[in-house]
Amino acid sequence: MAGDVDVDTDDDSMISGDDGAPVSVAGPSDGGPLSGHSRTSWTLERAGQVELSILDVTGRRVRHLVSGTFSAGTHDFAWDGRDDGGRSVKPGAYFMAGTIAGERTSQRLVILH
Repeated sequence: MAGDVDVDTDDDSMISGDDGAPVSVAGPSDGGPLSGHSRTSWTLERAGQVELSILDVTGRRVRHLVSGTFSAGTHDFAWDGRDDGGRSVKPGAYFMAGTIAGERTSQRLVILH
């Protein structure tokens, strides 16, 4: 297990996609430490392209999360604190970053011990 993951996020933050359709991105309801996994969701009003990765503080990609076209509705993803090779990452700050329906998004994630 990689340790606890703390997600620093604005719950229910709204952004607009390429076509002006609202996109809602939400993290854990209390923003407190999670046990080993980080779960975040996004809601698309219309189908749209989603590309999300985990980056370290230098901007290097640590883990590819999702890539593709997603249907309208709510979608969840989880990060288990591991890199693309399946190794636990070191404690520290990371960022979930990418695009959802053409809009850039990022959330800070902190791996605790």
